[in-house]
Amino acid sequence: MNAEILTMVEMNKKTEALSVRQNTKDIEMGEKQLSALIKEAGEEARRKKREVMARHYDRLRDAIGRATAPKESVLAP
Repeated sequence: MNAEILTMVEMNKKTEALSVRQNTKDIEMGEKQLSALIKEAGEEARRKKREVMARHYDRLRDAIGRATAPKESVLAP
């Protein structure tokens, strides 16, 4: 009877150890996925910022071009 109980306790310990290892792997995988998502979000934000800045500079160039153009061109539609 004691041997059976010891065997059950040992099996329980092994099961718990496997469970802990699996949880650790799951956590590591989750951390990797989170890291990848953060990296992707950062890249997306930088891309959008570049696009917005490019449009901004295009508008500035256009405004400067119109402001420095001869007066006849400014009055023309």
